[in-house]
Amino acid sequence: MGGFALDIDDTDSRSAVLFNGAKRLTLTAKGVALFAQCGHILDISVDEIKDKNKADGLAKLLVCIQAGWMIIQVISRTAAGLPTTLLEVHVVAHVVCALIMYMLWWHKPRQVTSPTVLKGDWLPLTAYMYLASQMSGKVPQGKFAMFRFATPELEKLAYFEARTARREDIDQVNHCDTAQSRGTGHLGLRPTIQNLEQEGEATLQDPETEASSDLKRLAENALLLYPILQTRFAPARDGNTSGTTYRMPYVTELLQTHALDWPNDGLLRRTQSFIMGMVLWGASTVYGAIHVAAWDYFFPSQLEQLFWRLSSIWVTFCAAFWLITNLLAHVFPFIDKIWVAYNKRTLGCLSTVVISLLCILCGISYIVSRAYIVVEAFVSIRNVPKGVYDTPAWSQVFPHL
Repeated sequence: MGGFALDIDDTDSRSAVLFNGAKRLTLTAKGVALFAQCGHILDISVDEIKDKNKADGLAKLLVCIQAGWMIIQVISRTAAGLPTTLLEVHVVAHVVCALIMYMLWWHKPRQVTSPTVLKGDWLPLTAYMYLASQMSGKVPQGKFAMFRFATPELEKLAYFEARTARREDIDQVNHCDTAQSRGTGHLGLRPTIQNLEQEGEATLQDPETEASSDLKRLAENALLLYPILQTRFAPARDGNTSGTTYRMPYVTELLQTHALDWPNDGLLRRTQSFIMGMVLWGASTVYGAIHVAAWDYFFPSQLEQLFWRLSSIWVTFCAAFWLITNLLAHVFPFIDKIWVAYNKRTLGCLSTVVISLLCILCGISYIVSRAYIVVEAFVSIRNVPKGVYDTPAWSQVFPHL
């Protein structure tokens, strides 16, 4: 839908410094949830959502009918005792997946390019969300930079003690006064990072990587204005012996430059891991099962038939395995916690190696199996039974493309 975007006042020159020149920041799903927790309920009517849709129900229905005609053809040919090619089976598998997609996305607006712009005095909250997101960190450089993610600036900070919000602080922030905020609570570098700097092993004081003082002051005041944010900080557990009381932040993706079309850390964990996972792997299971159904179909050679059987079984098994895993993770939360710990690289070394090897082997073999099925579906038409060119008489009565 283009997402929900925060419109930063482009007449204010501070935005060029505070948010790296961004004039509009898009909320992730977690960002929208945090907004609601802070009392900013997004009031979007159904009519506004429908107005963004560029495809009506009739167009979708015609697509489904045309796609479903292929399934009817294959069923009718089988009922009439006529042979079916592997290419037809392969197309049917994709048609079934397409119909599942249309069923789930029937009411989803299509080709939405413009986001729903939110306007309000949310600068402190925006600053906090910005610091908690990867876009606030320094872009990785060097080898394999494209496979690395920027570290959010908030992850380098800690919240020291607490204070009570005062109107003067908020007014100062709104005017971007660079004077130190009144009170004892503040965001600062983690003590462990400060120690590293003293030893010359950290570069956080580099102007390119240090969060600006204005952003930190805005984030501090967000913690005062929205007490719910303080629950996102946990007591330090990194061997602090200095006697200083501080809390560590929970960092996750809250803002992005634009709405992403692929699963990412900004999605709500339950939605991302379970619902989406079960739907995707459920569709993949159906995809593999349809190819398994061609077990005794005609193949140009026995070797090709063997590879087809092995590939279709493996695709079905892998998809069913991950489907069941997602289901078990929903029933038994500790399984999901293991996967979350693995993604955050906080799992034990042995467990991480075992899971990584399983994922790599399973992933590579799954891709190879899927690729073989696609190639064989086309290669096999070089030698097919004569009956594949016959069609049931009744199917010629109905107009179709």
